[in-house]
Amino acid sequence: MVSISIEINQKNVTISNTGNHIEVNPDTLFLKYVHGGHIAKSTGIGLSIVKEICNHYGYSVNYNYENKIHSLIVHFK
Repeated sequence: MVSISIEINQKNVTISNTGNHIEVNPDTLFLKYVHGGHIAKSTGIGLSIVKEICNHYGYSVNYNYENKIHSLIVHFK
């Protein structure tokens, strides 16, 4: 079962979901169509669009994986 959570406050938005570790370099995660390790599918263009929107508004975005939880955090500046 997959669990998804969204947390919003004045400093950031965090979107998290449970899942197995993916073998993608966090430094290239926001690039278009990056393939990771043995996974045949790419990360697509979704995260690169998120990164461009964040850059446009002066926000930063980070990916974190800890305790089988993937988190995408948009930091407002």
